[in-house]
Amino acid sequence: MKKLTGISLAALLAASTFVGCNSDYTVPETVYQNVAVQSFSLAEDDSVLVHLDSVFFSIDLGRGRIFNADSLPYGTKIDRLIPKITMMQTVSKAELKVTRANGTDTTYNYLENSTDSIDFSHGPVILTLNSFSGTTSAQYSIEVLVHKEKSDSLVWNQTAVRPLPSTLDNVSMQKTVSLDNTVYCMTTDGQAYDLASKANGTEAWNNATPALPENARIETFSANNEALFIIAGGQAQENGKLFISTDKGLTWSDTGTEMAYIYGAYGSKLLGNSVKNSSYYLAYYPAEASEQLVPDDMPVAETSQTWDFTFPMAQNIMTVFVGGEKSNGTQSNATWAYDGSSWNNISVKPLPDAIAGMTLVPFYSFTVSPSLVATQYEVLLAFGGTGRDEANRTVYISYDYGMTWDKGGEYIQLPDYIPSLHGSQAYIDTTTFYAARSCNDWREYLPSYRIPANAMFELPFATASRATRPVAEWECPFIYLYGGKINGGKCSDTIWRGTINRLMFKPII
Repeated sequence: MKKLTGISLAALLAASTFVGCNSDYTVPETVYQNVAVQSFSLAEDDSVLVHLDSVFFSIDLGRGRIFNADSLPYGTKIDRLIPKITMMQTVSKAELKVTRANGTDTTYNYLENSTDSIDFSHGPVILTLNSFSGTTSAQYSIEVLVHKEKSDSLVWNQTAVRPLPSTLDNVSMQKTVSLDNTVYCMTTDGQAYDLASKANGTEAWNNATPALPENARIETFSANNEALFIIAGGQAQENGKLFISTDKGLTWSDTGTEMAYIYGAYGSKLLGNSVKNSSYYLAYYPAEASEQLVPDDMPVAETSQTWDFTFPMAQNIMTVFVGGEKSNGTQSNATWAYDGSSWNNISVKPLPDAIAGMTLVPFYSFTVSPSLVATQYEVLLAFGGTGRDEANRTVYISYDYGMTWDKGGEYIQLPDYIPSLHGSQAYIDTTTFYAARSCNDWREYLPSYRIPANAMFELPFATASRATRPVAEWECPFIYLYGGKINGGKCSDTIWRGTINRLMFKPII
């Protein structure tokens, strides 16, 4: 936040403009300098908010509006605030009128009692200024805006659920991958297959019937940065043939490589493992000549998705996953990374519990300074899966690419109305403009039980606007959470959509 600075009379007379909060306002002829508000702020009061006196207020002389474009934190009490108003000494009358819904209005004489506390909780307070001669007057609507929601909560809102984009009636398994800015959702009912695809930034799905190989294992559906892959034949943690599709999943051909499990991709390289003489070996496509055993304690199945990062002290891009099931049947709480040549356990502070089938997704978090400046950080979120034979509902957060993990704050935890999910895939749609999104395929979620107090699910279009003029669209990244298993193995035929509340607030322009 910036400390409000006064506007000189000379600037008003010479330029006849006022700059407030990155926008230019022209002072109309009907607004005279002797009744112009030069600055507005709130008096210091740490019992209300630390650095309250530093909150920046914009003054729109043309529209007669004074407001804080960056709203105060959720829950801030604004019923006893002391305004600090700078105006010309030629002002003979300065009154603040508080209008209440019950009809009890109060008028304060600011010139006589400038330290009176004002109740801003009932909406705009009207400031009326008269010139010394009484021939000129002006009115200003003063608003102290407060976020209506926890700004940094992860919100899975009421309109954020829809069925998987499948043409099949009874989906028994799904797997969703991303390739070349397109999401591919493969589903099966145990007999037929459907492949739905959509480009990032759109809501329109295209469905096709893929010519998959016999005994294709949907759970192994994967992608590198060039093609789609799937393993056919064998059971879980058994070798099968690796097939490739270079035409968006419509036709498939045998690569000549065998794999038991696919971790993910590293650029154009597919990363997996294979089984030989009851031992697990690292497997790649294109295949590499040397055989290497899977490192000790490295999971061989049920790992999270992999995501690529550039580490500050690493020479190469790293791809990471968290959790999984090891060859001895136990679960892992570690983060493993691949740098193009070798796998390593990079955990410094691993997950507090060993969990398999987690969902891993890169997203954002915010820290807010005492002066209310929000700083955005890239983080990893990990949630879901099964640990110690119990479903995991805790959302964990890492600020350092998975090297250290902590339990996320209260307001990024999953609400109770999202079921426990095992093996869901999550992707970020970063190209969609929030206000322009179509919600036709999304249904309103209306739980039949009481929502806990910390569940944030306000309709996004009802959130408080921070805009100083109408905003049609802006970037708002969403997490899309696809499928997963519930109730002991049943496929969840849903997509959940969520984001951080702060990202849904209209930007200041």
